[in-house]
Amino acid sequence: MLIRCSVREQADLFTLDRCQRVGHFFAGLGYRIAYAINRDGHERARNFLGEKATIYRLPEDEDEDIRRMAHLRRTHKHKLIFLHLEQTSSAYLFHLKKGFAYTAVVDSGSRFMIYADLILNPNFDAPSQNCLCAPGARLLLGPKYYLADPQIVCPETQPTRIDRILLHLGEDATRIAPVLTALQSSGFYGTVEVLCAEMGALMVVLSKRAKTWPSLRVIAAVFPTDRAFPWSDYPFIICGATLDCLEMAARGLFFVSLAVEKRQLSQAYILEQLGISPSFGWYASVSHAEMTNKLRDLLADVQQRTHYAQATARTIDTQGLARISRFFPEEK
Repeated sequence: MLIRCSVREQADLFTLDRCQRVGHFFAGLGYRIAYAINRDGHERARNFLGEKATIYRLPEDEDEDIRRMAHLRRTHKHKLIFLHLEQTSSAYLFHLKKGFAYTAVVDSGSRFMIYADLILNPNFDAPSQNCLCAPGARLLLGPKYYLADPQIVCPETQPTRIDRILLHLGEDATRIAPVLTALQSSGFYGTVEVLCAEMGALMVVLSKRAKTWPSLRVIAAVFPTDRAFPWSDYPFIICGATLDCLEMAARGLFFVSLAVEKRQLSQAYILEQLGISPSFGWYASVSHAEMTNKLRDLLADVQQRTHYAQATARTIDTQGLARISRFFPEEK
């Protein structure tokens, strides 16, 4: 099985982490695993996947990428391909489906035609989205197909006191600063770790504004380059309503969602309606008072946090990879 993903920035290591789980799981079933990574991301991928992993470099140009994939198929006899890409095109997927015996694609609601034998969208709002797919494609929709780590052990209780919070809201300071201001107003006194590039522009901006949050210690939380991100180290997470929410849910962690892009809004509301995670809603419409009051309540109410965390653990049972594997043909 050839696993195709791109590593262009630090946050793409989340995707690579999920792809590595796919590789480990299918290798345990006897599949021959190799990774196809864009050339610029090869060094990061090598550091993360380890020296023993088979990694092919792919050109950054899409047409050259297609020719390189055809070469890998012919010379290395890869017949199955699993794609987990943030950005792609119908033309690219069409060429791969035409060349490989079986193609599987992770897609979170693209608005173009998806050519594949298997299309996987594990988001909570997946059934409500229109999915344009080629005839004959099989759709696997919903969080029970999330690529969770099968070895996850969920915590049984939540800590009574929170002194460490993780913000996973992207790299735009205009979305993050209001959350920090609300944390300051809520009475939180502790460390706030912002998931971003360690020396990136975001931390430069936040450092300049640090005087407005004297009770907060704002530092950068950087994705480890050689292992999975330690989500379970954080008792309180505020994040965008992205695919990474499913990672936290699978681990039985408490988190609050904030839609920082329009495409995240439906998932944020569904998370709240299902009782899995409270949400601030749309970042531009939630008031400072609303955010402050909700944070104050959640920080003080361990019973409420425990209720949400237990609901997440019931929703995603970490058997997604086993369910997905039933649809793959044997590798001959």
